[in-house]
Amino acid sequence: MRAWIERLRRERGQGLSEYAIIVALVAIASIVIVTAFGDQIREIFFKSGQRLAGENEAKIEDQVSPKEGSVKQGLDDWN
Repeated sequence: MRAWIERLRRERGQGLSEYAIIVALVAIASIVIVTAFGDQIREIFFKSGQRLAGENEAKIEDQVSPKEGSVKQGLDDWN
């Protein structure tokens, strides 16, 4: 009986360790994605918020402009 209880405890500890590793990997992946695509994500959320507020498209484009010397890129630029 004691052997069965010890085995159950070891398996539970192993599951917790695996869960912690998965959570850490998801956190690291999220940080990398936000770092790489942060500006595009910020622009998408800004435009979405402006559209929900009722702003027209021309006014939104005037407020969101690329940084000096940078080129605005879309999905077509990566082909």
